[in-house]
Amino acid sequence: GLAHFKTLAESIKTPGFRITEQKQFGRSNEHTYNLLTVQNKSQDTVYILSGDVVTGGKQDRVIAQDQIVMPGTVRNMDVFCVEQGRWSSNDSLAGPSQQKLYAFSGYYSVASPKVRQAIQRTGSQQEVWAAVASVTEANGASSKTSTYAALETAKDQKNRRDAYLRFFDGKLDQEPQVVGMVAVCGDQILG
Repeated sequence: GLAHFKTLAESIKTPGFRITEQKQFGRSNEHTYNLLTVQNKSQDTVYILSGDVVTGGKQDRVIAQDQIVMPGTVRNMDVFCVEQGRWSSNDSLAGPSQQKLYAFSGYYSVASPKVRQAIQRTGSQQEVWAAVASVTEANGASSKTSTYAALETAKDQKNRRDAYLRFFDGKLDQEPQVVGMVAVCGDQILG
């Protein structure tokens, strides 16, 4: 049978699963922007997608590569910043111990195709920031820290998106022949 994986969105609230700013394991106190530490003390196998956006820590990040995190593992993972104007904890959802570790307590979503393409095409932080700026500007989602997650507070766009998602909610549940879907806009495949 197929293995059962939990998504990052499910796991980030699971006790025993934690993503933090990179732990230096006693070697260094350097700031590391492009690595986070994932610790999985849960019994779950977690599938993390390239493009998953986590919020919290010292700045919001987007995961760079697809990966499977087995139970009982601790390792670093490659990320890119999707929030330029912050390097401190501002996570009101995190408790004091999580804030001290700069843990990521929020999951935003999978980044837009434009941001994912910037990650995969060049691996350039500057291109990722440019893609984040392009997407947030196009959706009227400005913020003091230029975070991708500001899309959640862009009221008009969020209301249109939520109405669109409500329209499709449950529509495919009773269709046993459906095994997946393709998202298109005009003549372009989005995902």
